[in-house]
Amino acid sequence: MKKVIPAILLCLFLFACKKDKNSPADASVSIVGTWTVNSSNISFYDKNDKFLGSEDTGDDKVTFTNKGVVTGTITDDDISGTNTYTVSSSGGKNYLKITTDDGHQNINSVTYEIITLTAHNLELKSENIYDPDMPDTYNGVYYTKVILNVKASR
Repeated sequence: MKKVIPAILLCLFLFACKKDKNSPADASVSIVGTWTVNSSNISFYDKNDKFLGSEDTGDDKVTFTNKGVVTGTITDDDISGTNTYTVSSSGGKNYLKITTDDGHQNINSVTYEIITLTAHNLELKSENIYDPDMPDTYNGVYYTKVILNVKASR
């Protein structure tokens, strides 16, 4: 759990960009730049899809470069490594994938659906399913699903 939560939080902070629901996709709007995470929520579920609880964080900054690198300031965790991102489209939806490599063959990727991405607002959502044979715990209860919601601005 100690390794999963920081990785999830890092990914949350790094995926803090999005497409505006009220605006059509605009090719001139880019995720590149520095975003302030206004709110992020991590919800945990057990193997029966029962809600176990959630955690809220915010006020962190994430920077996406035009070279596919992402950096972040995480106030609660000291996480290091190389973080890269890609933006893609599929089925009429846009996605942000952030990959973290800690340099010790520990690689973690999280894909977010970009709900909103405008010049000033970003909203992301990700649902991650974990192997029930390798469970981790939230407040002492094993979870197998995590839903991440992030809202950021610049």
